[in-house]
Amino acid sequence: MNNYYVYAYLRENGTPYYIGKGKDKRAWKKHRTVSNPKDKSRIVVLEDKLTELWALARERYYIRWFGRKDLGTGILRNMTDGGDGTSGRKFSEESIEKLRKASTGKTASDTTRKKMSIGRKGINSGNKCVLNRPEIRKLSNDSKRGVKQSDEHIAKRTKHMHGDNNPSKKYRLNCVHCGKECCLGTLSRWHNDNCKYR
Repeated sequence: MNNYYVYAYLRENGTPYYIGKGKDKRAWKKHRTVSNPKDKSRIVVLEDKLTELWALARERYYIRWFGRKDLGTGILRNMTDGGDGTSGRKFSEESIEKLRKASTGKTASDTTRKKMSIGRKGINSGNKCVLNRPEIRKLSNDSKRGVKQSDEHIAKRTKHMHGDNNPSKKYRLNCVHCGKECCLGTLSRWHNDNCKYR
């Protein structure tokens, strides 16, 4: 589906300080790593009506073109090379030290160690190594058996699932084509523009 785009956040002098890829309202939503321009006219869509794969490729192109400040190659505040994920992210010495301190002294449980061991071994399939997911799932289920939940926890979970605060119950709309009532996630994925009765 060609509903992806590549966007830029501009400084007051018109130069870009962030390049991103998204769809729907992504460019206008808050980011964790960079602040949105207060003046919404400085949010510019560079290319639109793209497939996700093409949008990822164009995002990488623009980031490479303008360069990254953290690498000393350009003017962008992007922390990665783009193209979906954290590939190319450069952590500061301070961040590395924080991560090291946070993980020092922690020991994984026997179940977690077994899961990690199974996951690393995998099942060789030609040139690929596929994770042994059924074994990991079985191990997870075995470790959960016999764990009794408190009555308070069960009551909270039941209230959340069946109460008015459950988002899937609170926000339900009808498809414009087939009329089926469903939650927002299902509606955007399988109905309205994507409905088979369209």
